[in-house]
Amino acid sequence: MHDFPGDITIFEDQPYKNITSYITPGVHRVQKFAERKWAKATYQRFEELFREYGGEAGIQRISGYVLSQDEQYIIEQEENYGNIVHDFRWLEEKDMLQFTNDENKARNLSGVHFTTYTAEGRIYLPWIRNQTENYGVKFVQRHIETVNEVCDFTFFFVFGM
Repeated sequence: MHDFPGDITIFEDQPYKNITSYITPGVHRVQKFAERKWAKATYQRFEELFREYGGEAGIQRISGYVLSQDEQYIIEQEENYGNIVHDFRWLEEKDMLQFTNDENKARNLSGVHFTTYTAEGRIYLPWIRNQTENYGVKFVQRHIETVNEVCDFTFFFVFGM
C-alpha cells in the first residue's frame, strides 16, 4: 500500500465493529480449482502475517481433515490446494479408525490432512485497518446507493461489495 500512487479512501456503510463476527474464524480452503491463483496468494499472505505478527493480526495456523465417502471429492481437494497448504497428505485406512469404530465404514472413507490458516475477523479487521491507516488510508462512514454519489470526488477506482 505504501507504493500505491495517490490517496486511498474507503467508504464504509457502517463501522466494521457493528458487522464483525465474534464467532468461529474463517478457515482458509479452496473449493474451486478456478480460485487457486487467489487462494495461493491469500495463503502466502496469511503465512507472512502469521510469521511476522502471529495472533496479534488474528491469523492462526490450524491443522485438520476433510473426509468423504466420495473419493472424487477428495481428489478435487488435492487438485485445488494440495500443493499450496502445508502438510497435505492422504489418510490411510488406519487413520480413518480415529473417526469411526466401524472398520467397514473406515474402508469406505477417503480423506486428507493438511495445515492452513484461520482469520479471526474481530482481531484481523481492526489490525488491518490500523495498518492501512498508518499508510494514510482514510475511512469515511457513508452509505452509498449508486456510483454517481461518489462521482463528485476525484477517484480513479471505485469498488463495490
